[in-house]
Amino acid sequence: QLEWWLQFFPPSQVMVISYERMKSDESAVLKQIVSFLGQDASKLRKPTGRSVGFKVPHGKDESTRLRATIDELYRYYAEPNERLYALLKERGIRGWTGSFPASHAEYEKRLARGLDP
Repeated sequence: QLEWWLQFFPPSQVMVISYERMKSDESAVLKQIVSFLGQDASKLRKPTGRSVGFKVPHGKDESTRLRATIDELYRYYAEPNERLYALLKERGIRGWTGSFPASHAEYEKRLARGLDP
């Protein structure tokens, strides 16, 4: 899908943000997006009310239970994700760095170190 968009827009007009980065530092990422769009990020207001949306279960029990499924999905989608990482790197898309992690465990280590996946 990204290749299709890059037929019409130069990489300087495309920004890709990982879900993990958005989840870990929502405010900073939102400011980055607003600035990328050429708007004044200082005019952002803190949201009021309760946040709604899809939540992934957290905690040791849920994580252990889901590990086999996550690892299987990681392996299943490895080849298209490797192509995506290569495309992002090749085109110099803003907001994304690095190469596709060899395993889900390596992916989690990157997140723990505060790196983009």
